Amino acid sequence: MLDTRYCSRLGASAALLGALLLMLGTLLHPMQAPPWDAAAAFAEYAADHHWLTSHLVQLLGVLLGVLALLALAWRLRDGKAGVWALFGAACAVASMTLAFALQAVDGVALKLMVDQWAGAEEPLRAQLFAATYGVRQIEAGLAALFALSFSISLLLYAPALWLSRLAPRGLALGVLLAGGTNLLAALLQGHDGFSERAMNWSMPASLFALLWFLWLAVWLWRHPE
Repeated sequence: MLDTRYCSRLGASAALLGALLLMLGTLLHPMQAPPWDAAAAFAEYAADHHWLTSHLVQLLGVLLGVLALLALAWRLRDGKAGVWALFGAACAVASMTLAFALQAVDGVALKLMVDQWAGAEEPLRAQLFAATYGVRQIEAGLAALFALSFSISLLLYAPALWLSRLAPRGLALGVLLAGGTNLLAALLQGHDGFSERAMNWSMPASLFALLWFLWLAVWLWRHPE
């Protein structure tokens, strides 16, 4: 049998560190050019010297967030709450595989493509732009599916926390808000790609999720068993 106290404390640490790393990775990511302006965004990405670092930091943040959700599933394992937590944990693991695929495209392949495009001359430059734009659309698809899977995972934890006698109801309402806003952002991104409308929803939705993970870290640390 797992040590519940030890698991909860590790989960709290993972939630806190994961949220901080995601914020750090976002700050390191170039954000001056709007994502829906492909030419301007590609030029900014090509000039960035911390691209791989920022994306690996983001990936590690997601990994720690998933570990925190797994620790939460163990904490809520009893009764009806445990069933919902198990389903949420399964979706969280699926989200992790999508996050690795997303960073393979965004963190590695896209950077290689924009670097080649930035240093090329016509007519090769126009051909490379078209190819890079294709990679960008694959990135948008993976980003939308990752956000969809992760938001579903958060939403499944809402009834788990609500049914549990251990957690405060506010934590359940908080994850419901975070999951719901991220679900809408994922659907918009799946429909529009990196459009202005999708990005305007994605940023506050991500903030809600980060704040909830910080709240989760505090609760798991203060109530480890």
